[in-house]
Amino acid sequence: MNIQTSDTVGSIVTRNLHAAQILTNYGLDFCCGGQKSLQEACDDKKIAIDSLMQQLASLTDAKKEETPDFVDMNLIPLTKYIEKTHHKFTSDKLLFIKSSLSKLIDAHGASHPELKEIKKIFDAFSEHLTFHMKREELMVFPYIRNMTRFGKSAIGWAVFGYLENPIMDLINDHESESAKLKNLDDLTNHYAVPSDGCNTYTTTYEAMKELEADLYIHMHLENNILFPKAVAVEKVFRQN
Repeated sequence: MNIQTSDTVGSIVTRNLHAAQILTNYGLDFCCGGQKSLQEACDDKKIAIDSLMQQLASLTDAKKEETPDFVDMNLIPLTKYIEKTHHKFTSDKLLFIKSSLSKLIDAHGASHPELKEIKKIFDAFSEHLTFHMKREELMVFPYIRNMTRFGKSAIGWAVFGYLENPIMDLINDHESESAKLKNLDDLTNHYAVPSDGCNTYTTTYEAMKELEADLYIHMHLENNILFPKAVAVEKVFRQN
């Protein structure tokens, strides 16, 4: 993978989703901080960029071919991809983790009081994220699809007016969700199962780790690809 230090971290993940895990391992935010160049992001975190560049360069063309071309993807299949791939995955994981955390508190709450705080944060996170996805599925995504199908005649008829209004809120939501994910990551010591942890501990923390990784890609697709493309299309229709 041919990477330049001037490339934005968001564009690197757009070209190859397998780069997401490498950037995450270095603590780099390719979602809400996706507009920063790789050099800027590394400077902010005081990361030696040479080692990171080598790992990104090692991503093979075969892996790149597995990544859908999100940049050139029509807005309708892109919204459907996000719903079917990421919204479905997120909803399933939220239900599983909420139930598992309750079981952990019953079994280990006395010796691990931090579990109650973890569950409190996760429950609030889950409720907020579920509402966020429903807002996309019932309002924003249908508007984007109608705009793509019917063009100028669909513009401005939504209850929210123009796309900039809900999208600004959704991006702010993503920043809030990212902060909560980092909080949960810290509280769980990066999802490290304690020495006295049971199988439920292991499966719960593994599910939380998987959810975090998927959410960063999910939010990246919206922040850095879907939302800018949709706003740009709407602006063209509004000007003509």
